Amino acid sequence: MKLDSLIRTAPSWMRGDDDADGIVISCRARLARNLAKYPFASRITEQQQQDVIDEVLAAAKTSRSMSTATYFGMSVLDGDERRLLVERHLISPTLADEKGERGVLFNQDESLSVMINEEDHLRLQAISPGTRGREAFAAICALDDELLDAVAEALSGLDHPPPVVVKISPDLSDQALGDITALAAAGRMDGLMIANTTTDRPQGLRARDRFEEGGLSGRPLFAPATRVLAACWQATVGKVVLIGVGGIGSAEDAYAKIRAGASLVALYSALVFEGPALIPRIVAGLGRLLRDDGFTTIAEAVGADHR
Repeated sequence: MKLDSLIRTAPSWMRGDDDADGIVISCRARLARNLAKYPFASRITEQQQQDVIDEVLAAAKTSRSMSTATYFGMSVLDGDERRLLVERHLISPTLADEKGERGVLFNQDESLSVMINEEDHLRLQAISPGTRGREAFAAICALDDELLDAVAEALSGLDHPPPVVVKISPDLSDQALGDITALAAAGRMDGLMIANTTTDRPQGLRARDRFEEGGLSGRPLFAPATRVLAACWQATVGKVVLIGVGGIGSAEDAYAKIRAGASLVALYSALVFEGPALIPRIVAGLGRLLRDDGFTTIAEAVGADHR
């Protein structure tokens, strides 16, 4: 495939019955992977980058999804050609702008692509038209399995690989949250950290910059993050380690997270305002709250709100 042909055709995710009056809605799923034997992106040499490319291209030829895929190396493309790939959502601006041996592999209808040597060795992407997020997620998981059958993932050779904990947003849809908790319960990850910052702006914010874009943390995050935490505990029935994060500033806050399902808690914003002395106050307060409810250990209180 030549780049000229991309200009004359629309990718599959821009076509179909889900389009309405020229408005395109699509869903994208991405996975990041790093390969064994190679340093991470910040330390990799250009020769090692080329070795990664060669290994991935060889693996793609044996896969069902990418056996006839097209590959473009960034070093042979000019600026306009790279911008075209960015606008087609085949590569990120980072891949377009960085130097070194980098490239992109994508299938004929552009629903699947693999950026090679971006911020990670591999960035796998699936795009589906409309709101078919499950379809995109299933496609990216299938591609991931196919490629990992042929290449060694960074942690695959370790006898005791480090735990993988996924931090999730409090703004996830019920469908997305269900997909994630199902994967967690099936053992695809070791824990969930709940939750990241929110893009929502709850009523009651008074700061003049309250409508600025970006993630909101601190006290306003407490209620939505705790609701998602409780939903995750109920969905996984206590089978997955949950870490409660968001708006914790007292022993009562930490205890609420524990009762909602958290085995561990973490705090950030409150430490900025109150300093390290906050930690012993929370620990002492937790002991009192546990005793008041008749618990002798934190483990006994985990998920107590649901029993």
